[in-house]
Amino acid sequence: MTQEVLVLGGEFSGKSIFIRRIVEIVENPIKWDPSQSTEGTFPTVGVELRNITLDNNKSYKFREVGSVLSSKWSSYIEECHLIIFLIDIADLGTVTSSMVLLHELLAHVYLSKGMRVLLCLNKTDLTDQSTTVQASNFLRLPELTRNGKVELISGSCLDGTLCSQALQWLKML
Repeated sequence: MTQEVLVLGGEFSGKSIFIRRIVEIVENPIKWDPSQSTEGTFPTVGVELRNITLDNNKSYKFREVGSVLSSKWSSYIEECHLIIFLIDIADLGTVTSSMVLLHELLAHVYLSKGMRVLLCLNKTDLTDQSTTVQASNFLRLPELTRNGKVELISGSCLDGTLCSQALQWLKML
């Protein structure tokens, strides 16, 4: 059975690169080189789909919904099994808007299904520890992760650390 994973986040949070790196790691784990440059990306205006089968034969359909459609995100929740939400923590200006989007989404998720959410703090390679702490405070992370439904990872899509952690999370489910 293929599980649908909804990949969401604010503008420039790294959703497209996240999925591209996941595919690269899964399709060629031995030769995957994080120093390889990725193609340039543009903000996703609509919806993009990617099917991925992990080495444990679990199949996932990743559905990336662009941030311009954030008012429609709730309509995709009914079809999905898991949510991955990316936040660009290198830009504190976008952290606040991402927090609003995330909290609105979580209110709907908890009311509808209580499904599992993986919160990905992206672009840690571009920040220092104080920026990460500030972003964590803005997002009220202890509140979010307290009930166990929201799990937290941090890293970088560009170097693959965030994607590798997300793959491990998917394998453990």
